[in-house]
Amino acid sequence: MTNPGEQVTVAFLAAMSSIHTVRWVHEMAHHGYNIHLITMHSPTPHNLLDKQITLHRLPFAAPHGYVLNTLSLRAILRRIKPAFLHTHYAGGYGTLSRRTCFHPTLLSFWGSDVLLVPSHSKWKNWMIRANLLAADYLASTSVAMKVQTERLVKPRRPIALTPFGVDGTTYYPRPDRESSTVCTIGTVKSLESVYGIEYLLRAFAIVVKRNPNRPLRLLIVGGGSLRTELEQLAVELRVAHLTDFTGKVPACAVPDYLRRLSVYVCLSLSESFGVSVLEASACGLPVVVSDVGGLPEVVKDGVTGFIIPKQNAEAAAGAIERLITDPQLAADMGCAGRAFVMEHYEQKYTGDRMARLYCDILREERVGSA
Repeated sequence: MTNPGEQVTVAFLAAMSSIHTVRWVHEMAHHGYNIHLITMHSPTPHNLLDKQITLHRLPFAAPHGYVLNTLSLRAILRRIKPAFLHTHYAGGYGTLSRRTCFHPTLLSFWGSDVLLVPSHSKWKNWMIRANLLAADYLASTSVAMKVQTERLVKPRRPIALTPFGVDGTTYYPRPDRESSTVCTIGTVKSLESVYGIEYLLRAFAIVVKRNPNRPLRLLIVGGGSLRTELEQLAVELRVAHLTDFTGKVPACAVPDYLRRLSVYVCLSLSESFGVSVLEASACGLPVVVSDVGGLPEVVKDGVTGFIIPKQNAEAAAGAIERLITDPQLAADMGCAGRAFVMEHYEQKYTGDRMARLYCDILREERVGSA
């Protein structure tokens, strides 16, 4: 979406270890931009870059690198002369971006950086606000985060909405799901308190108790600090023999795990957007989510799934029961979810949306410098 014959250089400042960073740089390169990714984080074996992306590694590691890499980042930016710097995450990299004093800068915030970090301390609140105010342009992955950010600061320009996308050719339904005799309830989340895995276990235990003759399984995909505690809770709830904890899995394995499920459940206590829910919907799964953050934005209640009150295992159990006892309802919601994702959140659509923002920034900067 750049002008014919023109290749604009854009610098990305972000964690290469994030699958979302890798998706964004590839998508913007696909739109014709000359992308330079600047990072202090190491790649994972599953987050490799295409040859058209130029990688710059900063010398100092996080967390001290968010301060110590200031001069190195300035030197890289002087050398490559980008049209603008696109910084991802309002916390650490946002701090480094602010200290570098480069303009124009687009700052994308992803979730906990604006939803949780400002409440940790007065100093962190000041830091996030300072980083947001230092950027020339702001972008949010969800309406919920946009609203929260507008409570923190008064942006100099309207905040753009640039949601994460889902690749519909990677996340797709399993053709023979209807032939399975076992209903598998599951989630793909880190095993941390904010993601409400405790409530999923309690809801599953309620469903098992109410449906003693129905073949049920619970699949919990992800690693985290609470694994031992959650495994013990499964024992106490007498569902350990029906529950599988996979531990952490690579991103490339997630679609296959999703295709093993009958119902996807996300009972987070705080959630910035809900890309895991969109991935589940793209796989044709009906979903059950809590009414927090950006989750209500990615679920059409009663159409693609159910939205329930947070920290309410009984409500979650009721929604799950409706889906496992009514296969046609579950199938209809799964189909509707897939259609919803392909229309509004398919990766090409969200990439086009970011590319339009890039064009708007370039146009405004050209007018301003004329």
